[in-house]
Amino acid sequence: MRPDIRVLLIGGTSHTGKSTLANGLAERLAADVLSTDYLARHPGRPWSAPAERSSFVIAHYRDLSVQQLMQSALAHYERVWDEMIEPRLRDQRPDRHLIVEGSAVLPARAARLAVGGTSAVWLLASEHLLRRRVRAESGYDELTAADHAPVDKFLDRAIAFNHWITDQVARLGLPSIEVDGFTGPDLQDLLMAQARPLSD
Repeated sequence: MRPDIRVLLIGGTSHTGKSTLANGLAERLAADVLSTDYLARHPGRPWSAPAERSSFVIAHYRDLSVQQLMQSALAHYERVWDEMIEPRLRDQRPDRHLIVEGSAVLPARAARLAVGGTSAVWLLASEHLLRRRVRAESGYDELTAADHAPVDKFLDRAIAFNHWITDQVARLGLPSIEVDGFTGPDLQDLLMAQARPLSD
């Protein structure tokens, strides 16, 4: 990766492999990792929410339309960017690499970012890959029919967000990688070879 890059942003919808990629790169680069999910998750996955929140999380996905879920998520990501991500980027030590990964890495916000030495990429995936990964992680085949509904809605929102990210990066001319077919090390190599500062 170019020596003038000290901050790397990795965005994309759920289950595109952002965390795995970020953690693998962090080992190679001796970098710090900041996951936007750990800053403030919205509102959680309907199959793994803590017991005290599970009814709220399930109702969230059950009761809202995909469009409402998208609006809610985007409003949350905007707040996370303003209150947590951008301030952290501006305070980044010049002698340390930082990788920020998560769905709250929004293309339009990154494109306007005035922090030197920052590169960004968004991971895109086919609907088939997203469906396979979400169903595997949720244990979908072992769930009851009633428990399928919130998982299906989560997946629909993830696919809608993937389409939205695809449109955004194309419109803004930002870098993206189609992750289908890549292994972890191959994806790391590709990203490191392609990474360019946003200001280039």
